[in-house]
Amino acid sequence: LQLVSYSETELAFAGSVWTGGYGYYLGSDSSETQILRLTKADKNPNTGKTVLVAATTPYLNYTMCEAICKFNEESSDYYITINNEYSMENYLDYSSIENEEDYNEGILSASSELTDQLAIDLMAGEGPDIILDATSFYQLNNDDYLLDISDRIPSDGFFTNVFEASKIDGKMYL
Repeated sequence: LQLVSYSETELAFAGSVWTGGYGYYLGSDSSETQILRLTKADKNPNTGKTVLVAATTPYLNYTMCEAICKFNEESSDYYITINNEYSMENYLDYSSIENEEDYNEGILSASSELTDQLAIDLMAGEGPDIILDATSFYQLNNDDYLLDISDRIPSDGFFTNVFEASKIDGKMYL
């Protein structure tokens, strides 16, 4: 989006909003043109809420963003902010990639370095509160780094195979 007008009380943006999943990178663009107006509130509606820091390792897709926005609007106690410090983009050296093999090796190296940094930060109490889309970081999937949330997820009305597939040794980590 691009800024099209502003004042002391309002910002207006216009442009194409991409709402697809990974399809954008594969050539199936699903975007729409939108105008977004941000109006200054009289007071911050999130004052007094506990801030939770969420990190994402690939990127935030539209669905994740919508879920975070909905949570922030509906929660009276918590507010989620995003930390991009742990994005794979920060750990992947694109200058050394010349072909698909280099890319695959780069991803493995970046993933290893990122997992190590997350583990160090979590053990030091400096890591994020929530890690989004990081199920492939097996090193972190244990009680030393993450919280087992198996008993906190209501599964009534859902297909249990989704939850079971997310468990490691009978536990679901956050």
